[in-house]
Amino acid sequence: MSFPACLTAATNSSFPVSAVVVPGCLITKEIKNYGDLDFGSHSALAMEAVLVRLSYEVHLQCTLGVTLSAMIDGGQYNSGGRNMQLNNGSNKMAYQLFYDSALSKVIEVDQPVMIDHQGGSDISFPIYGRVQLQGDLPEGIYRDVLQVQFSW
Repeated sequence: MSFPACLTAATNSSFPVSAVVVPGCLITKEIKNYGDLDFGSHSALAMEAVLVRLSYEVHLQCTLGVTLSAMIDGGQYNSGGRNMQLNNGSNKMAYQLFYDSALSKVIEVDQPVMIDHQGGSDISFPIYGRVQLQGDLPEGIYRDVLQVQFSW
């Protein structure tokens, strides 16, 4: 009876280990709701512009050189722009969003907004709102819900 010849195998060897670190961003506080854009309570006869700031400001951390942008949809009642709708009705109230306190940088529906930064841990994206009260809407609560998406 013959036995097969034993093969010699290496008892030690090496293998490569590697990782790739890429530039990126992260939202520094995990939350489900970025706050409220509350225009407050006003007379049905009021004819004025109301300006507000989002109650919570989103903060991010990014590495230097990353292109950071945000995009906000048109909301639940988007028809020719963002609108709030009367809770128990079909009346709508138009509003606009901005990303500067001077209200000169409009946040268009579904259009990316470039967020300037120098890298670091405290990059903010403030959101401001403006509604022009017309003095002719039925009384009640007007609402909308928006979705924001950050990209890098």
